[in-house]
This record gives sequence, C-alpha cells and structure tokens, in this order.
Amino acid sequence: MLERHLMQSFERRDGSGFRAFLRTAITRFMVDERRGAQRDKRGGGAAVLSLDALGAVDFEPMRDGASLSAEQMFDLAWNEAVMNEAMARLRQQLLARGQGTAFEVFRRYDFEGGSAELSYAELGRALSMTERQVKHGIGLARAAFRDIVTEIVSGYVEDPAELGAELKALFGV
Repeated sequence: MLERHLMQSFERRDGSGFRAFLRTAITRFMVDERRGAQRDKRGGGAAVLSLDALGAVDFEPMRDGASLSAEQMFDLAWNEAVMNEAMARLRQQLLARGQGTAFEVFRRYDFEGGSAELSYAELGRALSMTERQVKHGIGLARAAFRDIVTEIVSGYVEDPAELGAELKALFGV
C-alpha cells in the first residue's frame, strides 16, 4: 500500500507531476508485490507433502522409544508417509499395466517381512507362481518402486546432491 510518508515526500506542483508520481509509486508497488509473490518463502515452490493425507502414521512404536528426539520421530513419520505414497502409486501403476502379481509379490516379500520368513520358492507356491516368476516380479516392482520414491522425494528438494542424501537417509543406505 502507499504509505503516508510517500505522499508527504511529494512536492506539490502541477497535476502532471502528481500523475507521474502516482504512476511511479503504483509501478513500484506492483513490482514489489510480484517479487513478493515469487519469493521463496518456507520452501519456495516445493510441493507440500501432507503426512495426514498419505495414510495413517502409526506413532505407537514411537511412543515406546522414549529416547527418540522430535527430529527422529519426524523422520520416522516422513519415511512412513513417503513409503505409503510410493506403495499406493506402485500398486496403481502395476495394476494399470496388468502386473498386479508383481505388486503382490513385492508387497508380501519386501513390505510384510516375508523375506525373513519365505524363500522365493515358498512365496511362489503360496501365490501359484514359479520361483522365476517371483524373482522377475520382485525385480520389476523394486525398480518401479525406486523410480516412484525418487520422483516423490525429488519434488521436495532443489539440489540433486540433496536428492541423493535424502534417498540414502530414506533407505538407510
């Protein structure tokens, strides 16, 4: 807005001088407004990830670990939100391509802890698949999952070096 001290600084002469003054003041105001709208505030143009919208985050395990800091709790919630979003996208993508079995194998083996309990052959028997089909499905889904997670995280970082660090932190590598 035009402030009073601006009006006080104007020297009253003729009408055309006032119009020029007013035009300049309004132009400067508009430039400031545009600059302010484009300014990178609180993350700039980065996409916003709603932890609530991406699925229920289970804070129960976090409560048991009284030694966890607020930052560690946030990191856990962030990781879970990203993984939930990635799993939803992966499911949608693979189902759309007619590869729902690849998603099911990946979900059971990598996300439900089946890798600790089941071999490829055992999982294949449970899903009426060969061991080779299980291996292929897991490989296909893992590659797509990595791409999806990379896409999600890249929406929140500006620098490619930050992307690598975020992915390392997310996958614990």
